Amino acid sequence: MPQEYSRVGDNLSAPKELKSSDEERECSVLEERKSKNVPPLKASPLRLPGQSIQEEIDKIFHKVTEIAILLGIVTVMSLLEWMRYFHNSPPQPVLFSFIALASWSYGIWKVVKIKRKVWNLKQPARPANR
Repeated sequence: MPQEYSRVGDNLSAPKELKSSDEERECSVLEERKSKNVPPLKASPLRLPGQSIQEEIDKIFHKVTEIAILLGIVTVMSLLEWMRYFHNSPPQPVLFSFIALASWSYGIWKVVKIKRKVWNLKQPARPANR
């Protein structure tokens, strides 16, 4: 009696006469799925634990870097004006110093506010009062 091999996917499977009924059922399910072209995962994958918190912290970090860049630019402008002042150049640094002071005040206020928000995000879940 010649042995007939059936194809499941790209691999040759055991001869039909040696297969059990469970194996035959499994092969038929696989062949049915291939014929329908049904993707194995219909739903999108789950998010990682803490992923949303990390994304929120990243957004906050970008806000802080914007403030740091602003403060750096204003400070450099102020320092340049002070150097011009000490070298007897006509421009006065008082205006730029005032702008730098106002920018630093705003920056410190925003960073403290953002730091509180990050601290609250990093807190572990608190148990409910019983």
